[in-house]
Amino acid sequence: MKLAKKNIEAEINEFLEMWDVNNMISFLTCAFTLTELYNVEEEEDWVEKLVGPEQVITIRSIRTVYLMSKFAELQAGKLASTRVRFKDLWKRLEKIDK
Repeated sequence: MKLAKKNIEAEINEFLEMWDVNNMISFLTCAFTLTELYNVEEEEDWVEKLVGPEQVITIRSIRTVYLMSKFAELQAGKLASTRVRFKDLWKRLEKIDK
């Protein structure tokens, strides 16, 4: 027996329950630290100011490894669950928007 398909509003509400404020803050905090590492103007590179031009690539690379491994550990489970539980939700929302 096949379960009745949920309407889009029900899926949106379930999604928002799963991604509550605390989960969203955790996700965005992790993402922001990565963005902050690379979203710099050449003349205002905070990493270069801290370590000098000789070490900027090395330090930025090490920090990237650290941040990505932390991000994966803290967020991968939630993202994988989201992908399975809300498969193609974004596509269905795009169809509504058109």
